Amino acid sequence: MIIDGLLGLALLVWLWWNLVWRPRWPRRTRLVLSVILTITLLGSALATLASRYLGLTCWRLLLSTGSALLIFYLYLGLALLPVALIWALTSRRQWGKRLTIIATVVAMLAAGAITAWGADRAARLPVDQLQVTQPRLPANFDGMTIALVTDVHLGATSRPTLITETIDQLNEAHPDLIVFGGDLIDGSVANLGDSLRPLTELSAPDGVVFTTGNHEMYHDPQAWIDFEASIGLTQLNNDGFKIWRGKQSIELIGIDDASGQGQLAPSLRWACRQANDGPCSATDGVFRILVAHQPRQALANHQLPPQLGIDLQLSGHTHGGQFLPFGLTTLLVQPMLSGVAQVGGITVVTSRGVAGWGPQVRVGADPQIVLITLRR
Repeated sequence: MIIDGLLGLALLVWLWWNLVWRPRWPRRTRLVLSVILTITLLGSALATLASRYLGLTCWRLLLSTGSALLIFYLYLGLALLPVALIWALTSRRQWGKRLTIIATVVAMLAAGAITAWGADRAARLPVDQLQVTQPRLPANFDGMTIALVTDVHLGATSRPTLITETIDQLNEAHPDLIVFGGDLIDGSVANLGDSLRPLTELSAPDGVVFTTGNHEMYHDPQAWIDFEASIGLTQLNNDGFKIWRGKQSIELIGIDDASGQGQLAPSLRWACRQANDGPCSATDGVFRILVAHQPRQALANHQLPPQLGIDLQLSGHTHGGQFLPFGLTTLLVQPMLSGVAQVGGITVVTSRGVAGWGPQVRVGADPQIVLITLRR
């Protein structure tokens, strides 16, 4: 939070220097522009935080607009870098001020266009096909399909039709197994609980399962776990079960998010015992799929010692970076952004997610439901 605040202050100073001070506006104009810039930037940051913690859907239009404005300011700050260079090179020439003003207007238009384009991309929800080859996969499971749905972020800035759209896409895909890999909500049970009830209509031959993400941990996670259980949603909170095809089986295991504490701290060892009445082992011949919200949970220094025998991990959390290039900072704490990668000796599939956190804007990281086909 402190780092976010410092970055926000740096952005405000950079915008103020380029839009207010450097053009040498009259003193009164400078004062008015300073007030407008400070209020709108601060308001956009507060709107983004409110969408994370409050989940007040009655404020959807205000919070969505405010959080999108923050993305506009981020791209404007980036677009002003070449403008600053132009000013440095031409400020002593008679035509330099005019060129700088024109470049500033172009920067504002470019930032607005990128933000609008990103909002349009965020409103789409494709189903992306992905084939994953696993030599240890039992023969009877060759061709099994898994729909991976992560980061729905149902809340104050999500569009009202998001759950319906997600259900429609899943029903059209007809997967064998549907996995919701965390960050389903951004708000309290009181505000958002009824919005999840349509998910009870989903069905798949091998089940529909849910596990927690870090955003569940912000909103009384036990209350959400109890509510989801009460409406019949199957949860894998440090739990698991076997899936059978004839005499062959695989194990599906889900652990809580890495940010969970106490009873909600992730425990693969406990989940393994729940799934097969004993500890997991890389030498027991069992093919295991793990649902863990963050891809870094595949690393041994987080939750998964390699001797526990996980073959495939399904994750989300990263949003694919959501708005690039800023989202590349995710790689400072996560081993990947999206797609398929080997992490800690485990094949990890990471989805870009259904929705964005806060601003419903995506640049270079389109939303997705991932339909995984397993092959030997």
